[in-house]
Amino acid sequence: MTIEFDKRLELLYGLLYTVDKDLDSTLYKGLFIEELPTYCREMYNLCKNNMSDELYNYIKEYGISTDYNQPAYIALSMDDNYNIIENDDLKERVIKINSKFNKEKIETLLKDFVLKSNYEEFYNKHKPLYDKIIESFKESMNNNFEGNIILDFYGYKLGNMSIKLYNFTTGSQGILIDNNQYYIQRVDNIGKDENSFVFKNKINTLFHEFSHPYITPLVEKYFKDMNFINLFNETKTNGLPFAYHNSIREDNSYILLNEYLVRSIAYYLESKYVDSNTLNKRLQIENNNGFIHIEKISKLFDDKNNYKDFEDFFKNEIVSYCVELNNSINMKR
Repeated sequence: MTIEFDKRLELLYGLLYTVDKDLDSTLYKGLFIEELPTYCREMYNLCKNNMSDELYNYIKEYGISTDYNQPAYIALSMDDNYNIIENDDLKERVIKINSKFNKEKIETLLKDFVLKSNYEEFYNKHKPLYDKIIESFKESMNNNFEGNIILDFYGYKLGNMSIKLYNFTTGSQGILIDNNQYYIQRVDNIGKDENSFVFKNKINTLFHEFSHPYITPLVEKYFKDMNFINLFNETKTNGLPFAYHNSIREDNSYILLNEYLVRSIAYYLESKYVDSNTLNKRLQIENNNGFIHIEKISKLFDDKNNYKDFEDFFKNEIVSYCVELNNSINMKR
């Protein structure tokens, strides 16, 4: 499994970061961070000094939206020369959602910027830095993760698995594009030293993000026409991070189940690889984030091998449990 930086991701998020920084983090509401202040400042200067007004304003007007992984879908749908190759995932996750998305315009503006700024020279110059970060990330996995853990749990393979590291934003992502399964992780330098990187243990995050491409389509298939407002309101009341408030609303409350289920699966899988103290800390983190039913949901997965496949288990066990859970919250109120 490859673990690498990607010039396309770094470019797109670097440009978004630059515009947001000028607007004092009002554009994307705290999405952007500076784990590597020196490096981020260099990228900011590169973008600020070479970005056309047209590109700046296009980003400012949400032509490239950060909603629900959109920049990652765009970046990873590009070829090596920054041509955007349309695929079903890009159409569904970006083009269908963002009316301001303009393929030809983005290609032209990005290519002009890359040429004017000598961006690829900048990227290549920082490869020693990227390599150092990659080594630190590998250490954070404790050599516990292999792709067959995911394959064994779900019983089938979605596509080639790879890990992409990148800078500038909070959080991590799990997406599927053209049979390529990506876990995308921002730099998480808890040491705050640009010469010595320290990531947190990433085993849980690996399970979490590689599960999204499996769980999201099943949630769409079986829950899309259902209302989970009771569970949504309970989770918000108990600490649901603000980042989810924009993408999950009363009219699409079922989307919360994407997070609830992948967090439950990650907790279930992590329990096989870590000590009880580490696992208890994870459960406390989930509870503090409002996901107070993680432990109960995770126990359902002990029965998944009693069904012909994972989807059969999902529609017979997970669907009914989640519906009953939501209704029970309503009864308590």
